[in-house]
Amino acid sequence: MQDISFNNLPEAIKMLLIKVNELNKKLDEMSKGDISEKSNDHWLTREETAYYLKCDLSTIHNWTVKGKLIKHRIGNRSYYKKSEIDNAIKPIRVSK
Repeated sequence: MQDISFNNLPEAIKMLLIKVNELNKKLDEMSKGDISEKSNDHWLTREETAYYLKCDLSTIHNWTVKGKLIKHRIGNRSYYKKSEIDNAIKPIRVSK
């Protein structure tokens, strides 16, 4: 790490912002890949399930209570199997 003085402060801030932006891009890529690109046998937390289905945690809870989603537990942790989530999504048939 370089020494920061008053004279090189603007350049140091610029470099810091570049690094922060690079890290944010990498985190975005990693978070998108974790949910959308993994195999169907991947386990998701409640929060990841809500993010994957683009809904609230209360909706995940309601769908679990109604039996639309199957919750698995280990200790105090709840998980949902991605393949079971995908199977729970049903196509809508429109009659004419």
